[in-house]
Amino acid sequence: MLQLLEHTHDADDDVFFHMEDVGGPDLEEGQEIEFDIEQAPKGPRATNVTRL
Repeated sequence: MLQLLEHTHDADDDVFFHMEDVGGPDLEEGQEIEFDIEQAPKGPRATNVTRL
């Protein structure tokens, strides 16, 4: 299971997501994504992750 942290432009916090949330081929460094943020038990988590 691959886990990444993505820095947001609008916040100083990192947001957790699983690659399986993105689907398709692996993300490349610098590739842009769009997502919603929900508060999970261990901290902020990205949901509705979409490649741009």
